[in-house]
Amino acid sequence: MKPTLIALALGAAALPALADTTDVVALWGEHSGSVAPEYAWSYTVSFQLDGLVRAEYCKGYADEAPGCATSTKQLSDAEIDALDAAVLALAEDMKAHPPKPVSPEEMAIGGGSTFGWIWLGDEKFDLPGQPRKTDAARVAAMLRVLQEHTPPRLVQKAETKAKAP
Repeated sequence: MKPTLIALALGAAALPALADTTDVVALWGEHSGSVAPEYAWSYTVSFQLDGLVRAEYCKGYADEAPGCATSTKQLSDAEIDALDAAVLALAEDMKAHPPKPVSPEEMAIGGGSTFGWIWLGDEKFDLPGQPRKTDAARVAAMLRVLQEHTPPRLVQKAETKAKAP
């Protein structure tokens, strides 16, 4: 079996500090922004080295159960290969032009956003919810890859298990 991009380009061997605490190599999420607790929500989807994908959905401003719940799914070898290929297609450009968030003066206040991060080699690249204009297309493309390789209904399964405040 060939080594996968998740193990190589995302840097499993090059990340001893990460390996000590977690096997997460990529993460993306969304949140509602600043709203009343009964309307607030957030979730993250994390990808682990072994192909396990974990969604955590929180209702209100909860940060633990019962307001937060998780759902997991193991990716097949074919799904890992597809994710690897999609990330590899964007990796060199991401490394050559690391994305940055907008300056504090340009930051929008209160709205929701989509955000994330990914390890490429031995570097962690933030995928800011409010990237600079010059980085927006690259950030959106990498976030789209992570979203498209999130198992169907995984986030919804976690959402269904989370209890409203």
